Amino acid sequence: MKKYIIILIIILLFFDFSVALERKGENVNVCFNVNDAYVKPMLVTIYSILKNNKSNLVFNFYILTDGIDKKNEKQLKKYLKKKSQNYSIINVNKSLLVKDGVLGVYGMVYFPAVVFSRLYVGSLLPENVSKCLYLDSDILVVTDLKALYNTNLGNNIVGMVKDPVTRTKPYVMGKKHYNSGVMLIDLKKWREENLEQKYTSLIKNSDYMRKNVYADQDLLNDVLKGRIKTLNYKYNFFVDYRYKDIKNPYIIHFIGLKPWRKTSDWLTPEQLEIVKKSPKYELYHQYEKELDEELEKIKD
Repeated sequence: MKKYIIILIIILLFFDFSVALERKGENVNVCFNVNDAYVKPMLVTIYSILKNNKSNLVFNFYILTDGIDKKNEKQLKKYLKKKSQNYSIINVNKSLLVKDGVLGVYGMVYFPAVVFSRLYVGSLLPENVSKCLYLDSDILVVTDLKALYNTNLGNNIVGMVKDPVTRTKPYVMGKKHYNSGVMLIDLKKWREENLEQKYTSLIKNSDYMRKNVYADQDLLNDVLKGRIKTLNYKYNFFVDYRYKDIKNPYIIHFIGLKPWRKTSDWLTPEQLEIVKKSPKYELYHQYEKELDEELEKIKD
């Protein structure tokens, strides 16, 4: 009898240890920055993450915002609670951006102030968060994120995908500029190397900012030069009528016409119809419809 009890104890101990091993590394920190207009697109992105979560990762969603409507915030919280996801809504004080010169330089004509909050992710996220995956909100994640999140950055601070250099020709990656829509960030190194102070210094340099085309993306490229690990382009595949399509991307980034918009200021009606009928846009609308069905179930 004692023999069986001992065997049972060993089995139980092994089982608990195995679960601990399985759970190790399961927590994934994902960061967004949104204003009120991008809450619904962000929810579609989150839905796509959870839909393709084959590894049963446990997500901690950090949402940087300069203001969300109470109704949208309530819906967001209800959905994430329903999905048993950890989340934190972090209100970014606009005075931080005013102090650092962003509002003064840009006037926020082209870029909402909140896009610059990703530059301060090291101080805005809790100190014990040592790594995060930043995602734009015009994105569909159509793969499990475990492989991307566990990418070894080596001595680099971030992992990013290069902007494509061609538009009407086959998808070819550029040599220099990286896109900030998907960033795997080593927050420990980010903080240790005082990057936020460097961003602030450049923002206060009016000559530099006048030449700045892509807002925070230019700042990230300049400050992080030589410390960026190049990720597979499938982790940030651009969808736009100008770019050639590919099969089986991992993360789809709608950089041109946003799928939730019905009109365009720069596309002809013919181009608009082509875009709307493309498989990637149809996939977005499928995900959006599925999300809406879930939101309807938790509606008051």
